Amino acid sequence: MEATLNETGAITREISFKLTPEEFEPYKIERYKKAQERANLKGFRKGKAPLTLIKKLYGSAVNKEAAEKAVQKTFAEYAEKNNLEPFGTPLVNEIHHTKNGGLEFLIKYEILPEVDKVNCKGLKATKLYHVVTPEELDKEIEWLRERHRTEETVDIMTDENHVAVVDFQKLDESGMPLIGEVSRDVPVTLKSEHIDPELKEQLIGKRLDDNVRIQLPTGENEEQIPYELTIKDIKQVALPELNNEFAAKITGEEDSDVDDMRDTIKQSIEAEYEAHYNRKFRDDLVDKLIEAHDVDAPNALVGQILNSYLEDEKKHFKDEKLPEDFPMNQFYAERRPGAIRVAKWLLLRDQIIEEEGIEATEEDFEALAQIDAERAGTDAATLVEYYKENDEVEQRVLAEKVMQLLVDYAEVEEEIEDKEWEEQEKARAEREAEAQNDAEESAIETEEEIAEENGTETEAVTPFELKSD
Repeated sequence: MEATLNETGAITREISFKLTPEEFEPYKIERYKKAQERANLKGFRKGKAPLTLIKKLYGSAVNKEAAEKAVQKTFAEYAEKNNLEPFGTPLVNEIHHTKNGGLEFLIKYEILPEVDKVNCKGLKATKLYHVVTPEELDKEIEWLRERHRTEETVDIMTDENHVAVVDFQKLDESGMPLIGEVSRDVPVTLKSEHIDPELKEQLIGKRLDDNVRIQLPTGENEEQIPYELTIKDIKQVALPELNNEFAAKITGEEDSDVDDMRDTIKQSIEAEYEAHYNRKFRDDLVDKLIEAHDVDAPNALVGQILNSYLEDEKKHFKDEKLPEDFPMNQFYAERRPGAIRVAKWLLLRDQIIEEEGIEATEEDFEALAQIDAERAGTDAATLVEYYKENDEVEQRVLAEKVMQLLVDYAEVEEEIEDKEWEEQEKARAEREAEAQNDAEESAIETEEEIAEENGTETEAVTPFELKSD
């Protein structure tokens, strides 16, 4: 056997194998004998047909089976002898049966990259915080009042504090109902900021079972379409008063007043933003870690991550089955950059675990079990024993400890209010867009100047086209 190993990239390898006729012959003989044992040909007892007839009838199929067996066994033996550790499934290319009865084939595979020592200390990222405004607080309180509203069935809509249940019948140009073009039992909240102003005006003052004819913007083009509305139910909405009784209901504390409620709501909003921005801070640290280390992501690992994304996507459909017209190629193309990022993070994370000697301890499992038990309303001791035997949970613990390590060693580059940060990001994007426009205009002018010097005319081209020249 002749084998030539080539390093085709940082993490890609290929091996070309050549088997002589003498080396390949035993594989063919083995498969022919198996075919002979299975053959049930007329004029012969099962398994007793001569090999010459078997070769004549099944030669092509048997040679293919023999080649597959030879490829698998040859590569396995070579990999074991040379301590190869392919990551993912090796791919077989270019299988050729030589004229003299030998076999040649090419196998391509990937390996995990060798990650140099990871510097996980001193990563810099911006930390955001949110300042709750009085307007934001008032809006949240109004939302809570809406959630605790009461409704009473009435006969007339006297103001916007009503909800109507309406049938919308589409009409033709002559004012006749279009058969099948009706939307039934549609709730219409008069106080909604999304309601059409004319619809709101027409409904106020109307009674139960009244009919209303009106033109409403419909479809993507918001074309004015005539409708006949039938009012089938009316409910008057009453919001709770903003008093101590309502405050106690919201806070869960009997002696709470309105100021206590506002403080509680404010803290809740701040906590929500803080959790969100902490996740962003962590994500930024991961990005900085990846940027600081040149590591290749194996396609096999990226593929595994993409497949996990696809499994999650299936959960959004009935019976967890993708529709026939699901844009698979588009899905993979859009999610691939994110999968590459995750793959690089996983490789760096595992290297940090090894370098720092990070382990999942009994205390880690107990702390996690306590948190999960409270959420699920189950026994923490039972969860601990399960978690200790679960590899996924162990990886979850290790990942969190690595992430906390990055956070502990991180340097806060800037601590800034989110609104100010958004303004800075918007200004930066505008500067980059302006610089890009200037570069394009400069490139066009340069081409025109060259053309003028040469006495020729030229069309305006993009910087990309200039670079490609």
